[in-house]
Amino acid sequence: MLTKSKLVLEVISQLKFASTLIEVTIMSEESKRSSLKRTGEIFEEETLELAPPTDTTHFKEEFAPGRFLVYSSFNGQNFIHIREFGFTKEREYPTRKGVCLTPGHLRALRERVARIDNILAQLETNTTYIIPVKRGDPLFKEHLGGAIFATVSQNYLGVNLRRYFQPPAQNIQTLPTKNGIYLPLTQWSSLKAKLDELYDVYPELNNAVECHATHGGNQMEYFSCRECSPFGYDEVDCL
Repeated sequence: MLTKSKLVLEVISQLKFASTLIEVTIMSEESKRSSLKRTGEIFEEETLELAPPTDTTHFKEEFAPGRFLVYSSFNGQNFIHIREFGFTKEREYPTRKGVCLTPGHLRALRERVARIDNILAQLETNTTYIIPVKRGDPLFKEHLGGAIFATVSQNYLGVNLRRYFQPPAQNIQTLPTKNGIYLPLTQWSSLKAKLDELYDVYPELNNAVECHATHGGNQMEYFSCRECSPFGYDEVDCL
């Protein structure tokens, strides 16, 4: 049996051990709180340093029911959207049906309007007089930049503005994605009128240049540019 003095010493020892455990636990909790506080301060500091994105709409005109020509700026960069909008009771919102163009892309489209209109006129004549038209490749296909193409098909009287991609198994042919918008002839005509309005209000858009014109004839630089040659050195199948 333990003597009374030994029992007292054992109790004191156990109390000291329990006290040490409590101190360690308290220190551990304080360390965690301190670490979390430091993390929160660092996160807050980093968050405060980040400027919120800015989005400003300069021009927005409807050229067809639910379809708009929008000129906006996002984080200091200018974009032109040709896009269909959806509507709810509370608001309107942009859908995925449309294209986002840079001023250079829009310049490329405007430079090709006359050719597109000429092909549409021929196609309209063929449709009106029921002259057989061979189905197959598009009558017109031009790269506007950034893998966005303007096309006119033999199957439809209108203009397709759409992003393309190149399947890994292919080395030449490019295929359309779902990212784009088809404009029947009447909507194409209305869009051109709204584009004229946009350029009247913002004449600085006339100063935009197509990306390929910035390479000074350097073919290596041109083929290395993802804007001009989105599919690398492989040939882009334009007509």
